[in-house]
Formats: sequence, C-alpha cells, structure tokens
Amino acid sequence: MLPDYKIIYSARKTIALEINQEGLTIRAPQKTPKEVISNLVKEKEPWIDKKLKNWENKVLEKNTPYHNTTNQIWFKGSEFQLRNDSKVNNYLIQNNNKTILFNDDFFELDRFYQEELSTHIKPKITLFSHKLQVAINTVRIKKLKSRWGSCSSKKNLNFNLSLIKTPTFIIDYVIAHEVSHLKEMNHSPAFWEVVESIYPKCKEAKIWLKKNGRYWIN
Repeated sequence: MLPDYKIIYSARKTIALEINQEGLTIRAPQKTPKEVISNLVKEKEPWIDKKLKNWENKVLEKNTPYHNTTNQIWFKGSEFQLRNDSKVNNYLIQNNNKTILFNDDFFELDRFYQEELSTHIKPKITLFSHKLQVAINTVRIKKLKSRWGSCSSKKNLNFNLSLIKTPTFIIDYVIAHEVSHLKEMNHSPAFWEVVESIYPKCKEAKIWLKKNGRYWIN
C-alpha cells in the first residue's frame, strides 16, 4: 500500500522526495502528471517505507505521569493547574477555577491531550464536511513540529497534538482549513472562499496564528 503524500508544485526542474516526522512530501515541476509522481512513489516505496519508519522511531516518546502537584499546562487557550487527587478516576477538568484534578496512577499528559482533542475534533469535522458535502477517509492526531494540520490526496486528515493548547477558535479554524482542502487542494483564492464559507472567523484566526503560532506549536 502506497504511503500518503503531499505534492508541492513549483518552478523547479526535478522531482524531489522529502521525508520527515510529518510524512512524505513530493516537490515537483509545474504540470508534472500525477501518474509520473505515482510511478516514482511506487518505484521508491521500499526506501520511503524505511525512512518513514526511521522517523516514527525518532519521534516515539513515552508518556510520563505528572508527579508535581504545582505543574501548569496550557489547555484550550488557558493555563490550568494540575493537582493530584487520588479520588478522581483518571482526570477531572474544573473550568471554573482552571484546575485539572488527576489520579497519578492513571494520568498521562499526552493521552489527556489526545483524548480531549479527539473529542473536540469529531463533531466539528462532521459539521464542516457535511456543509461542504465531502468525504473523509481517516483522521489522525500526531506530534508535528511545523504544521498544525495536513490533508492528503487520499482524504486523510492529520492534526497537531499541540492544537489542544490553543484557543478553541484556533482549533476550529485548523479543522475547517483542512476539511476545506478536500474541496480545494491548494491555497488559491477559491480555497480561502471555501474556508470562510464554513468558518467566518478565518481571518481572525490567521492573524492570531501569524502572531502567536510559533510559540504554541510544540
């Protein structure tokens, strides 16, 4: 099975394959037929698989429970205090006083982020995809270093785990952005019209990310 990949067309003269923790990116000359790119990926599949596995091994990190009751984390745009409480089952979010009670025997921060982001993403994807009448293959949440999300030619969506740290209007914008790529696989004016049609706060979110994104992405 061929891996997912993103194609970036430019004025370059040759095709280049780039692999990092975010996956495979193909850089190709303008008007390169997709069949040519697909055949190249098939030809290089063993090498690509090996490189992708190497990256997976590099970014694989073991989750560790928090033992310090004074730890603070960012969650949906606010700073929350982590407080150990053996009476809770796994964790309990207290929005009124910005506290997350957690059971030290079960709590893992990355798993907490994963569960909460997944819970937030699912209904939004359903809403936006229904509005655009588009189908989605798979949705994954990963640790990414330079992207908030991605959409592949196979209709697979990836989202950065760090999204859960940002304000909810940013999370929703990134979801709308990636779902919109299922209509327009580019960043043309037509694409931005699609994004704004399903998420009116698009411009506000873009300004926030331009100003603050680099501080939140990892």
